[in-house]
Amino acid sequence: MHPFALDDGRVHLSTPTLDDVDAITAACQDPEVAAWTVVPSPYRAGRGAVRQEYVGPGGSAGTS
Repeated sequence: MHPFALDDGRVHLSTPTLDDVDAITAACQDPEVAAWTVVPSPYRAGRGAVRQEYVGPGGSAGTS
């Protein structure tokens, strides 16, 4: 994944990194996430699976 960011001055979205793994895993525990996405509930993936699914190849702490 090529790094990118979208920013409108109020909301900032950026390419996920390994620093985001714990937050992604926590967010995936919300049943509403499963209701509106294809993420299974309860989400039980480990760091390796989160990295592969959301961070992508080449992603590392603070970089992509």
